[in-house]
Amino acid sequence: MNQPGNDAPARVAASLAEIHRAYSLAQEALEQESDPRVAFQVATTFADALRSLAEQGAELRASTVARIWESEATSLAGLADKIGVSKARAGQLMQAARASRKEPNSREER
Repeated sequence: MNQPGNDAPARVAASLAEIHRAYSLAQEALEQESDPRVAFQVATTFADALRSLAEQGAELRASTVARIWESEATSLAGLADKIGVSKARAGQLMQAARASRKEPNSREER
């Protein structure tokens, strides 16, 4: 669970603020680039990096769902209730967690 000194919500909020600042700096740099072709190339690289971060964020979310599933030994329906999603979505998140771990489908439902 939450260890002393590990205030995850505050740390994540601070990290998000840094990401927003970094985005603003990159946007400003791109808007100030005088060569539109260079701006396009850099914007493409930037967009690719942001997509990669979004994918990593989705994997992190799925892995946290798997942590709940494993630590609370609940049914898929129970897991869905705990995280506020449909049973189908909970199943999708568990599949994503398994895929990122590359582990076999061991528990479809309890």
